[in-house]
Parts: sequence; structure tokens; C-alpha cells
Amino acid sequence: MRMTLLGACRLLAAVTFIAMVVRAAAADLAPPIPIVIRHVGNDSLSASLTESIQAALKHSSVFFLASSRSPGTLLVTIPANPAWEKLGKRVRVFYTVEFASPSGDDFGTHSGYCWADKLSECAAQVLLSAKDAAYRARTAPQPY
Repeated sequence: MRMTLLGACRLLAAVTFIAMVVRAAAADLAPPIPIVIRHVGNDSLSASLTESIQAALKHSSVFFLASSRSPGTLLVTIPANPAWEKLGKRVRVFYTVEFASPSGDDFGTHSGYCWADKLSECAAQVLLSAKDAAYRARTAPQPY
């Protein structure tokens, strides 16, 4: 059987598509990742940002809010009070979060900003970065 270049391209496209579908299905079947949120800050903005992240977690299929720091848990820490600036009648919030494991492995930091009346947007940004951190945690070399 002789395959033409067009036939080979079609076969490659079909195989690639099937691989993408299988990978997406496997990701959907992965168990949710336990996550613990804590904030070091002591102001109401820090507490509100933490509450927004926790609320976003309730709707996440990737994470669930955990109460313990068992192995496999992703720790998300807001290490300081978020900064803010008033722009006209609105307030812009600047935050930083750190990602780590219960054993102290560092999986990076994320900084971002949003409007104070839209902290859910900050929470969505944090969850996107948490997905990246969880991936780094799963692919990190394990000690023997």
C-alpha cells in the first residue's frame, strides 16, 4: 500500500487529535488536589482576598479546600498585606502569593493585581497559577 503525502498528513492529524482528546480526558479524571490557603497579612483586604480565593476553590474541579497539610497538599500563602492604590473612584489591589509543599518545597510565586471590587478576578488569577504550581509539584524530582 502506497501512502501519499496528503494521506500521511491526514493520518498524523488524526493521531494528534486522538492524543489530545485522551490527554484532556485523563486530566478530567485526575483527582482534585488538596489546597490550603493562609495569609500572613493582618488587614481586611488580606482577609477579603483570602475569602475570594476560598470561594473560587468551591467551584474548582482541580482543587479542593483542605484543612490539613498532608503530603500532596499545595500550600498557598499570601505573605504580606496586599498593596493598593486609589485611581479615581476605584482601588487597585496588588498581591503576591507563594506556592509550596508541606515539606517546604518551593513551587514559585505569583504576583498580580485587580480592582478591589473585583477580587474574584484576583482569585481566578491565583487559581491559574496554582495549576502551574501543582504541575511543577507533580513533575518535581522525588528523593530516593
